[in-house]
Amino acid sequence: MKRDDAVYARYSSHRQDASTSIDVQLDAVRTRVPGPCREYIDKAKTGRSVAGRENLIRLLDDARGGLIGRVFTYKYDRLGRNMAEVAAIVDELEDLDVEVISLTEGRDALARGVHLAVAEYYSRQLSERTLAGLMRRFEEGRWTGGCPPYGYRIEKIGKKDDERSVLAIDAEEAEVVKLIFDLYVNAKLGLREMAQALDSLGIRPRRSESWEHTSVRGIIVNRLVTGHVTFNRRHYRLDRATGRRRPRRKDIKAVSTRQDESLRIISDETFEAAQRLLASRGCNALGTRSAPSHRQMRAFTGLLVCCECGRPFYAQKSSNAKAEYTYYRCGTRKRKGPGACPNAISVREDILVNRLSAVMADVLSDDGLLQDVIAEAERMLVSNRDERASLQRRINAAEGKVRKLTALLTDTAITESARSAFFRQIGEAEEDRRRAQEALAGLGERAEHTVERIAETTRSVISDARRNLTEVSTPQQFHDLVEEIAGRMVVQRDGRITRTDDGKQKSGSEDGSEPDGPYVVAGAGFEPATF
Repeated sequence: MKRDDAVYARYSSHRQDASTSIDVQLDAVRTRVPGPCREYIDKAKTGRSVAGRENLIRLLDDARGGLIGRVFTYKYDRLGRNMAEVAAIVDELEDLDVEVISLTEGRDALARGVHLAVAEYYSRQLSERTLAGLMRRFEEGRWTGGCPPYGYRIEKIGKKDDERSVLAIDAEEAEVVKLIFDLYVNAKLGLREMAQALDSLGIRPRRSESWEHTSVRGIIVNRLVTGHVTFNRRHYRLDRATGRRRPRRKDIKAVSTRQDESLRIISDETFEAAQRLLASRGCNALGTRSAPSHRQMRAFTGLLVCCECGRPFYAQKSSNAKAEYTYYRCGTRKRKGPGACPNAISVREDILVNRLSAVMADVLSDDGLLQDVIAEAERMLVSNRDERASLQRRINAAEGKVRKLTALLTDTAITESARSAFFRQIGEAEEDRRRAQEALAGLGERAEHTVERIAETTRSVISDARRNLTEVSTPQQFHDLVEEIAGRMVVQRDGRITRTDDGKQKSGSEDGSEPDGPYVVAGAGFEPATF
């Protein structure tokens, strides 16, 4: 099968890679490489991690599938700026007989290592210089970038040849900030009540249709409203598992501050009163509630989500003449009212606990579960034997090829070019034999997992699960058990509760029929809180 040429192109941002835009990279390949090329492009993706670069991952998958013969890139640092990861990428491609070529730096391994070392050093230097430049802006009273907080806007000052961006008060939004503090401190409204009040007054936040309690809280805890400006409170660390940058708080010694009275909207006394009120209502200095303790954790906290809006169900207590009950309702509907979400179902905790316990006990007591595991193990062992025979044939064929080629090398009549070709083929055959032997060794390790051992392990796991179910005595313990066995569950409008699969709810099949049994956790019959 003929394998295709491919080009991989990437840029981090328009500011950092203006001279190596996607068009520049692709044009360089098109002018130098005859014929069509598969194009794999990652736009605005960091080169410090493979994770998050979907098209690089797709390129590697296609190479593993035998579709790619050569990979062209404008520079090696387009593959990444982490030497270890790029070296691993190139090694894997070359192991797959895929040639990796930089149009500007060649294909020499030593040159590649040097260029990657320079790229990684440049990436770190760029980060340090950027931070130094932002620090200089802060010291000069200029805006350091990003979206200004609510209540403020960016203003241009100075002449054209020396124009500067500074933070200034937005008069209209500043009045809303004053209203928020007044409602919170003097009217004693809660965060959610204030969000509803702002919506009812026709006041809209900047980038959404309605206020969230988190947006209101963010304004209340932002000390900038007192003219206290801070810089360098956080830094972003790359999560290599996801390719995303996550914020981390810096040591207090690294934070820079200044007082700018021109930015004051709220007095120090009002601001401190709001912080004390937050603390008295169970919030920390950042305005967020402390993590629930084991006693506070309910059986289904964070495990039930709405089928309509996808938001979590929240617990609330309700009582009648008989007893006090805990219910779970859609968080969106609870905060914003019936118009925000049509899912009006209420799930009573004790009923769901009993039904889910019965389902789990029934599953764990079903001997069919063990039989299914044993049947699957037997199928795996048959497949294992077939694969073992195939690998042994591959090893024998490679060894036979090496013997034949070695014998041909003893012929004094062969030319040097033929001799070089024979050496190359011997090397390829030996490499193929090595890979087959490694795969065969892996099969040997798996062969130790006989049907008997798998059945024994399964019995032990089921026994542990049964014991855990009988030993559950607190909502926290039940929560942990349900999270491990069932995970997050979707609450339907008719009261059915179904499992989720890879983030997608299994509420029914494609033809509209009822979902299969394994996904249905509990049936209908959950009464509303006012029954």
